[in-house]
Amino acid sequence: MAEDLGSICLTIKTEAKTLYHASAVVASNYLVTLQDLALRLIGEAGLSGDDAFKVLNPLIKGTLSNIENVGAIKALTGPIARGDIETITRHLDEIGEKTPNLLLLYKILGQYTVDIALAGGTISDSEANELKKVLLPR
Repeated sequence: MAEDLGSICLTIKTEAKTLYHASAVVASNYLVTLQDLALRLIGEAGLSGDDAFKVLNPLIKGTLSNIENVGAIKALTGPIARGDIETITRHLDEIGEKTPNLLLLYKILGQYTVDIALAGGTISDSEANELKKVLLPR
């Protein structure tokens, strides 16, 4: 019946159901949270409402397509994937000044993203260490 509806059937071990559900929360609920974060930051840059989403939507769709095609690790682009500490530092300064309540979230996400960039081979160990220092949650 599930296949007739276009779904896939999977068997999940009873002891794995909590993590399965947690992954669904991250994939759905936290994606909403990340988009809200992006919209709040772009709002501080002067774009809001429909205009803000119109600007970000192609990036969102392109990223999801890249994840589908090459996987999350290989889909990573941007300043952390390039080891661009200067740009990240400017982001931190600006976020800290304009929306300090969002700074810790940006740093924590950045810390995790450094690990993805390192796993993908786009940055060296020394670049990862420098980025992690800049992104220390304090």
